[in-house]
Amino acid sequence: MTRKLYWGIATLIVLLIGVSVFMLMHNTDTEPEKVYRDVEPSKEVMDSLRQGEMKPTEEPDGHFHADGSFHDGTDAEHANVSEEVIYPHQALLDTNPALALKAQAEDRGHWSARWIPPFAADDTQAQAFARNEYFIHYYESINDLNNPIYIQAMREEREQRRAIMEYPYGPRKYDLMLITRCSLNESDVYPLYVGGVRLTPSDYFPLYYSDLK
Repeated sequence: MTRKLYWGIATLIVLLIGVSVFMLMHNTDTEPEKVYRDVEPSKEVMDSLRQGEMKPTEEPDGHFHADGSFHDGTDAEHANVSEEVIYPHQALLDTNPALALKAQAEDRGHWSARWIPPFAADDTQAQAFARNEYFIHYYESINDLNNPIYIQAMREEREQRRAIMEYPYGPRKYDLMLITRCSLNESDVYPLYVGGVRLTPSDYFPLYYSDLK
């Protein structure tokens, strides 16, 4: 009787382990672009949020202007940002942030510059996503992580990324997620082409590597 009890317990443990492994594999997105990871705010930013220096609930009207300046919903602008801050690629940032992000990546010597799609200027979703990525990299490069524009860009970029990851498999999803490669090392992501063939669909890049211009 004791031996049967032991065998029963052992069998139950094996079943529980098997179910756990199955659930873990089921909940893991195995699509290539799942390697993209969230950029966590710095400790300084998180401390400022905890201390009440920046409270999301107190900024319902906060937004970016077309020139990249940020308005917090009050009567005063944040230190006249539009007059004081001239970004390195201001002209592109005003007209096509995706191209500004590409130029920024080229200046950084980052491998992803080649893979930022040439989104249309009136593609508001892609341009807003690229603008936030641009601000994140800019303020991290000057170590100004408590800047309200940086904090707002971090919040918006994370929400944009989550929304895009919910898209069904298709070129739009993967073209938009290429924007986030500016935050990653080349060794941390799956290659776009294997054996000369593209792994994910795209509206901007050809299926075969040999057709790349």
